[in-house]
Amino acid sequence: MIARASIAPGAGAYIEPVPDDWIRQWGDPVLYETAAQVDAFDDLLRAQIARLKRRLEAAEGAGLAATQVGLLRRLFVFRASLEEEIDVLVNAVVVAASAERATFLEGCLSYQSVTLNIRDGSFG
Repeated sequence: MIARASIAPGAGAYIEPVPDDWIRQWGDPVLYETAAQVDAFDDLLRAQIARLKRRLEAAEGAGLAATQVGLLRRLFVFRASLEEEIDVLVNAVVVAASAERATFLEGCLSYQSVTLNIRDGSFG
């Protein structure tokens, strides 16, 4: 299923409505768009968070950004393991990083069937 990248203006902009169970895949130009800051913590935001959580749960993933489902908002849901509750970050900013490094197997719901050994912090 392919969604068109017709970007609507506004902080809560959708690229184009897609089914609730759809995640944009590598090569989709929407994945390269800049997400807007979330300014209103309202019913729309709560609904979008609920959608992201449902999709992450169904995909049995560890994390999912709003852009991956066509929402250009700085919104991310994640969990440490499949047994953990899903948590949410809104307008997240990295303010400090540890010098400690670890290597782990990483995958991405938008790059299905690709997994790599990643050394955290090595991407900058």
